[in-house]
Amino acid sequence: HMGVPCLVSDLVGCQPDLVRPGETGWVFAAGDFTALVSAVTSALRCPPDELARLRGNLAGRIAAYTYGQATAGLLAILSRPAFAARL
Repeated sequence: HMGVPCLVSDLVGCQPDLVRPGETGWVFAAGDFTALVSAVTSALRCPPDELARLRGNLAGRIAAYTYGQATAGLLAILSRPAFAARL
């Protein structure tokens, strides 16, 4: 929501929806130290014009993700009978 390209592992929950390699940020395989170092190096060496492009892509991607939408999604899941039965 801050409009900053992110570097996340492939196990971060929002990754498939929000962080796409080369499009909105950097993704590394969880537990792969070499992949982490490579992703951090790429992020730190990212030229300003490329950062601007990533930010632009990210702004478009996050536009539909609001706190209201997240809250509605959580409430919908919590109200499902299968979920309620586990409580």
